[in-house]
Amino acid sequence: AGATRVITLTADIVGCINLDNDVFSSWGCLGTDCQPPVTDHSRVAIPPANAVTTNILPADIDLCEQETVTVRVRNAGLTTIYNAQIEVTLPLGLNYVAGTGNPSEPQNPLVNPLLWTSTEVPALSSIDPGVTVSVTFDVIAGCDYPNGNRTIISKAYYETVCGELKISPESR
Repeated sequence: AGATRVITLTADIVGCINLDNDVFSSWGCLGTDCQPPVTDHSRVAIPPANAVTTNILPADIDLCEQETVTVRVRNAGLTTIYNAQIEVTLPLGLNYVAGTGNPSEPQNPLVNPLLWTSTEVPALSSIDPGVTVSVTFDVIAGCDYPNGNRTIISKAYYETVCGELKISPESR
């Protein structure tokens, strides 16, 4: 008499719908319940995904000079993100230098905005919480660069653990 029984239940999440758990449980011995059955209900809450991008470049880029730009995408959420893509829009007059992409060239170096996917950067296929993936590349400032917008814009497209397409806020 007075003994405590602990019943541990484990549920595997196998999808993103029907996340309710209903439990009907009892314990006993010799084929008989020693205590009336108890019930409980819980709902699984999947934490939100959250990707953020950061641009690192010199404060000033002189005309006809080549400089390096780094764009980072960091998983600032609590769940893994999948199939991330990094999109970088260069302002008028600031041109991508072919052959400088690291770890690889974007999908099409001649198109603005530039786009890196998991095909070009395999690490973008799955980014765990707290992990950062970076791409670097060089740009060169043409003669029409100083008269226009000097802002490089980056953002990330990604899928949540439930396959929902999300877009990060723009980094400028």
